[in-house]
Amino acid sequence: MSEKIIYTDEPMGEVKIIPNFLPNPHELILREEAAEATFRGAAPEARRPKRPHPVDRAVCYRTAAQTITDRMCVAQGSVPYGVPGK
Repeated sequence: MSEKIIYTDEPMGEVKIIPNFLPNPHELILREEAAEATFRGAAPEARRPKRPHPVDRAVCYRTAAQTITDRMCVAQGSVPYGVPGK
């Protein structure tokens, strides 16, 4: 949608009414609860002060968390195929 929409003040023409367009509230599917995961690091890792990364070395939080999780799983032997993508 790169083109700008131009609205005009003119009749819309024939309108079609759709009955039962939305489902009844009891037919809706509820969201599943999210699971929580907690990772414990070694004591020296927990006490290390956090340093901000320079702009040229900035890493997305999700990428960093996934990398740490992958390395922990491989170290514990819970991932038989190794780190994905490596």
